Amino acid sequence: MPRLWRPDTFGEREARAGWTWVVPALFALNLVVTACFLGRFGVEDVTEALAFTGNFAGLMMLVAAAVALVGAVAVPALYLRSGSSYIKLFALVGTATAFVANLMLMVSTVRDGESVPYTVLWCVLAPVSAWSVVAVYRTPVDIPAPKSVGVAAAVAALVAAANFGYNQLYQPYKEMPSPEVTVVLGDPVLSPEKKAFVLPVHFTFENRSDVGMYMLGSQFWVAGRDEKTVSSARSGPVWRTDFERGWASNRWALTPSTRIITFGVWMPDFGSWLAPHETFTTTRMVQLPIGIPYDEIRVFADMACARTDRMWVESNWTRESSWGPGVKHPGWVKKGFDFLHYRTRIRENNSIAEHTREPRYLDYWWLFGDNPGYAFPDITKKSEAGRNLTDEEGHRLYSRYGLARINSGYVSRSLWDLKRQAGSRPAPSAPPP
Repeated sequence: MPRLWRPDTFGEREARAGWTWVVPALFALNLVVTACFLGRFGVEDVTEALAFTGNFAGLMMLVAAAVALVGAVAVPALYLRSGSSYIKLFALVGTATAFVANLMLMVSTVRDGESVPYTVLWCVLAPVSAWSVVAVYRTPVDIPAPKSVGVAAAVAALVAAANFGYNQLYQPYKEMPSPEVTVVLGDPVLSPEKKAFVLPVHFTFENRSDVGMYMLGSQFWVAGRDEKTVSSARSGPVWRTDFERGWASNRWALTPSTRIITFGVWMPDFGSWLAPHETFTTTRMVQLPIGIPYDEIRVFADMACARTDRMWVESNWTRESSWGPGVKHPGWVKKGFDFLHYRTRIRENNSIAEHTREPRYLDYWWLFGDNPGYAFPDITKKSEAGRNLTDEEGHRLYSRYGLARINSGYVSRSLWDLKRQAGSRPAPSAPPP
């Protein structure tokens, strides 16, 4: 009867005391537990993964689970039946597959996971799997065609390692898509009473990538700028101060003030998505009085977006406002600004991350006031809502989920020119009844 260890390692006393069945039982239990977890993760990824790479990883885990189950049967059989070379082959392949899988899961959990039970589990399964491989290999039974088996095992290990590296290491850091938000000002139209004019503003979000993009939240604002000229040139120290503040400077005009005229959302459905290479376009009508006291109109729009192959966004958004009862104001909210806070749960793009990481929530903050406001997305744990997002954390979210805020930049137009065009293009009169 072949032993699963060398007598000089554990001693003949333990073998005679009846411990010979404990080790193969431990190895078989390790293989069964490994197969159960691989099967569970594999089924979830095959049916629910958000990308083909996740489906392929799930299929590989199902295959590994089946091989581990075969090994779980072969290890006790190897202990009971002396001289069975093919049983040793099945036991060796099963234990080696379990070791590779458990080692990768341990690395992934330690590197990116947050679950202590899963971390402890794979820190136990991986060493036991390594021990089982060595013990099975050292049994005094010859393996048929050892070279062919070695080549097959090496190829299988390389494929598994390549798939693991692509999904868990390379994929989170590969090149990200580059969506685009554009704003185009239409031709103004004068009202029939000639007291106001309407300015069409066209918004476009273009997904210029090969993956889908979530449109998580949008905002726009239209502001007026008033630049007053002066009769004498401003002194050097004054306009140098403008440069220090990052402003454009004019020695013959005061620094213009900016005031919000209108603001809102231009994509009303939070969490909708756009397929690869598709475009979303909408138009908002901005009505302005003909005597509005500004020299320039400035329009700004942005969109919070993320990749649909990196996370799944639930549709049950919650909302709270700064003027609501009992709402806490984060410390980073500037004085004089109100805010709306939208939140929903997200799911990870693969079963391993979904089970080993704490639940994540998508936050969308929209701040507004008399001055131009801003909006930004964030992905946090449940207890981290309202945190001050650092640049480093923002980069990690961009790398993992493709989460970003894309803006159009400032689109400006002379109000004098708009009034002139509106005067030459009055609105048509209503038809007689």
